[in-house]
Amino acid sequence: ERIYTGAQADAAGATLVMIGDPKQAIYSFRGADLPTYLRARAQAQAIHTLDGNHRSTPALVDALNHIFGQAEQPFGDIGYPHVHARRPEAPVWSSPDAPSAVTVWHTPLGEALNGSTFEQTLAECFADAMAHMLAQGHAQPQDMAVLVRSGREADLVRTALGQRGVRSVYLSEKNSVFATQEAQDLWRLLRALQQPRNGGLLRAALASATWGLSLAELDHRLRNEAAWEALLESALRWQSIWRQQGVLPALHRWLHDEGIPARLLAQDTRGERRLTNLLQMGEWLQAASAELHGEAALLRHLETQLRQPSLAGDAAQLRLESDERLVKVVTMHKSKGLQYPLVFLPFASAFRRDDGGEEGADALAENMRLLYVALTRAERGLWLGVAPRAQEFTTKAPRGKSALSTLLGRQSPDDLGERLALWAQHPHITVAPLPKPAGALYTPPGQKGPSRSALQPARILHSHWWTASFSALVRPGRDRTAAHATTWAEERWMDAQSDATSTSEADAPHEPTPFDAFPAGSAYGTLLHDLLEWQALRDWPIAAPADSEAAQVHQADWQAYLQHRTQSEGLAPADTDLLPRWLRLIATRELPLPDASTPPAPLRLADLHTRRAWAEMGFSLPSATLPVERLDALITRHLWPGEPRPALAPRTLGGMLTGFMDLVFEHQGRYHVLDHKSNKLTQYSPPAMRQAMLEHRYDVQLTLYVLALHRLLRVRLPGYRYSHHVGGAAYLFLRGIDEPGAGLVHLCPPQALIDTLDAWLRGGASA
Repeated sequence: ERIYTGAQADAAGATLVMIGDPKQAIYSFRGADLPTYLRARAQAQAIHTLDGNHRSTPALVDALNHIFGQAEQPFGDIGYPHVHARRPEAPVWSSPDAPSAVTVWHTPLGEALNGSTFEQTLAECFADAMAHMLAQGHAQPQDMAVLVRSGREADLVRTALGQRGVRSVYLSEKNSVFATQEAQDLWRLLRALQQPRNGGLLRAALASATWGLSLAELDHRLRNEAAWEALLESALRWQSIWRQQGVLPALHRWLHDEGIPARLLAQDTRGERRLTNLLQMGEWLQAASAELHGEAALLRHLETQLRQPSLAGDAAQLRLESDERLVKVVTMHKSKGLQYPLVFLPFASAFRRDDGGEEGADALAENMRLLYVALTRAERGLWLGVAPRAQEFTTKAPRGKSALSTLLGRQSPDDLGERLALWAQHPHITVAPLPKPAGALYTPPGQKGPSRSALQPARILHSHWWTASFSALVRPGRDRTAAHATTWAEERWMDAQSDATSTSEADAPHEPTPFDAFPAGSAYGTLLHDLLEWQALRDWPIAAPADSEAAQVHQADWQAYLQHRTQSEGLAPADTDLLPRWLRLIATRELPLPDASTPPAPLRLADLHTRRAWAEMGFSLPSATLPVERLDALITRHLWPGEPRPALAPRTLGGMLTGFMDLVFEHQGRYHVLDHKSNKLTQYSPPAMRQAMLEHRYDVQLTLYVLALHRLLRVRLPGYRYSHHVGGAAYLFLRGIDEPGAGLVHLCPPQALIDTLDAWLRGGASA
């Protein structure tokens, strides 16, 4: 208007030619602005219209001309111009009983249906009819499209089709993969893999619908100790793959190890859809991880998509789950601009409660435009499902709430048959009662050619590089190539494995300690370690006087954390009540740590504030090639020589050596490693505890811990000397905390052992 109107434009002879599409202008779901279009058209001095249809057969075009010609201004100010077919005639299918171009199936006209009955009835009947068409060879699945308004309608149709052996795929313009159940379940899985020491997170992932376990399988995994330990070990392996290779390889490994694809495909007809969703999100996360730092950042990014699925854009739009020739179930919005040989509209007379009437006039007008989209997608054949609907005609909607009633020109609840009869006057439109389901089943034709076995690799490449840990060294029967990076939880796994009664031949059994009654097992060992870590990171508030500021600041958080952890482990009330007293004793008991100071300064964990102690310190040490047998012999020669102990697993180090130390602390100028052990022994005397140390090869663990401490101090502490600054390793058997000696085993490896092992791992000649 500003540029091309007025005297100057007329004098210059300027002409503006606009190309508009009235059918695009009416779709508000595409962001169209109908008033602006109408205003522009009203100002045009000449209008030229394209009236050729190159999509549909002449019979179908004529039938639709008749349907829209019966309506009074179906699109308001935009009329429906008569359309001419521009493609040759083609029958719906070649057979004597070929249907009309448009078939309208209706339920009994005197029986109004409510929403759920309407949907279920039409879904079942249409699915049965489609299965019958396919079984008779009249059509191929890829020729069929079912148009729906919502995901609910799509689920009804797909379920009914699946029950009859007809596979389908759902296409929606709005659905995001992050709005699916699989997205929530993948978040649960990755959260568990990020924190495998948290049993609650792993249980939540295990119980998810996507993992797909039956109740009996789930109960076995959760209650059987061996099954739970195997699951924990698998979770550690998946976490290691995530860290070393990426989230997508970890997802692939989980899918393979747990047999997820077979389970999903066997459970329901949506198995392929669910599996595709998982793989699509895995690829998306793998790409996103290149721009993010670490597992926690990737999880936060995923959580953002779960809260706002639309943020991921086109990359998150649901993918086609199969490239096979399947029936397409498509939303009407998604079908805009597309075409299909045979189109089925089972819910053509659907409406929402607020459609129609004066208040819902805009919604009804938009539904009319959407119905137009649906009716004009077919190339050769169109089927409509129609039913009289309860609550469609009200005082606010005297002409009906559905777009189809508007198109039919209905005036009352009783005129559906009369109005459909006007449609049936056309030779290419058939109006008939809805066929009763006959239980049709469709069996797809078999694949051509014999199936072949999967190809196998001709050779296997072996890598000498791997990430070793104390856990991998002492665990028997495990192949070296299956070893993986150690995490905090894996070290806890080893503690839990040894958290059982150990016998001692050196001493006769004695009266049990008050803490021997506390349950043994992996879950309870991990619980003790977690509670002690929580206290250590907050300077042991459990040992502070009740009226002190330290106790009051942490009291509420401590009680909440304690309650959450004990309840999640199903701890009995008596054992729950025991924990605070036990933990307080561990924090305040004077530990008989060797001390060269004069006079000796007793050690209490409660005195080790965070400026002098570091909880859960991890380490990763490069390792040259070193046979584990040589490592074993070296440690046996220096620590408790002559004492029997199990041999380490026959492996070869080469790559990285990793681990996590419960507590590193400084006391009287010397640095120590403290490790908590929840083993239940028959004695807590020095000989009995030494036997337990050797039985579980804690001598190897403490040597690796002290070596890591030695390397740390050598690069961080000015003037460092091993003999002056390293105090050694203290192993605290928690159940013996109230016994003489406080359940403490202290050992400082000789410097010759540490120096030799240090040189070997660096690739020294003696290795």
